Amino acid sequence: GQLQLDQGGNPGRALELFRRYLAATAQGPLAQEAAWGVARAQRALGDSAAERIALEAFLRDFGASGKAPSVAERLAELP
Repeated sequence: GQLQLDQGGNPGRALELFRRYLAATAQGPLAQEAAWGVARAQRALGDSAAERIALEAFLRDFGASGKAPSVAERLAELP
């Protein structure tokens, strides 16, 4: 998913891959990265409502993460 988002310029495909990973292994070793990827892909797709939902889910599931302050900051920026 990261490659599709960062280098492939295909956020829709990235979103699909991140969601597929989370559905298969919600507690897997890359779950935090996949959850963050969902939010980033939604942002790249221009869907702020879906991005908000993804960011809220990230904070719920990974609130102790080092990424949590950045996620909260981005959430506060959304309309």
